[in-house]
Amino acid sequence: MKVYFNETLKPNPTWGSHLLLIELAFFLKESMNCVLHLGSISKKNNLINTSDYNATIMDCEMLIVDKANDSCKLISFSESPSDAYKKIIENRNNPNDILIGPHIYANWGVKPQKNKFKVHPLIVFNFCPKTNYDYFYYKRKCLILNDSIISQLYFRCTTGRGSENLLHNNKHVNNRHRPMDIRDYLSNLIQYNCGLSIPAGTYEICHRDIEYMSVGLPMIHTEYRFPYFPKLTPNTHYISIENQDLHRQECEGGSKYVERYINKFLEVKDNSEFLNHISHNAYNYVKSFTGQSRLNSLIKLLNI
Repeated sequence: MKVYFNETLKPNPTWGSHLLLIELAFFLKESMNCVLHLGSISKKNNLINTSDYNATIMDCEMLIVDKANDSCKLISFSESPSDAYKKIIENRNNPNDILIGPHIYANWGVKPQKNKFKVHPLIVFNFCPKTNYDYFYYKRKCLILNDSIISQLYFRCTTGRGSENLLHNNKHVNNRHRPMDIRDYLSNLIQYNCGLSIPAGTYEICHRDIEYMSVGLPMIHTEYRFPYFPKLTPNTHYISIENQDLHRQECEGGSKYVERYINKFLEVKDNSEFLNHISHNAYNYVKSFTGQSRLNSLIKLLNI
């Protein structure tokens, strides 16, 4: 088998997904003697090319080519359909092929009933693998013990969600703050009662969700529409709002969205037992899908 990927540990930021792909590549090399084709982000376009299919592999992707079994397997964290997907997986439409990634149902328009290849919607991972999230998880537990939690809903984004101004004008939501270094950002958000995450357009899971969960901040989120792996269970791993008619236009925002967010916050903010339940389960959800257990799960998904 041939494995195509990029060396992605030098850029800023380096995402958890970058580290995952490199861990998986060397796991495949060392355990299955796969041939690695390593690209470099120092190249002008930050992409590598697979001569077999004349397709570029992005720095957030890995392609596994198994000619003996007529199989191509693509792991992609791209927010939109990538060149490798369109030229290889979609074009072949082969039942031996596998597509894995967080945005393939929501943002890529992939329809499982119309495709012969297998699809697995993977979660995203921590924004910064260099950060010790356990430190912030336990720091937050100390804040709770000292009754130092701010009884407000926390939200901050950098991509201009439509409801953001309305949220920050509400007394139950934190004040808007400047963009922060990841450590300052986490130190800030763990002080709050709950965190809000708003889907970005058609795709619905992002780094913010996993950041909240990694530090034990109970997250309010419209119910996930897609069956992510590992499974995210409403009102177990996060505080769920029934999406009903909300989700499709949620990125544009408006008063009806903000009203639902605030009402859900007011409903749960004083229920310490429920919030601790969410915090504990969310933290353990993220912790359980790390290291060797995560690699083993991916090997099963890849059917190797």
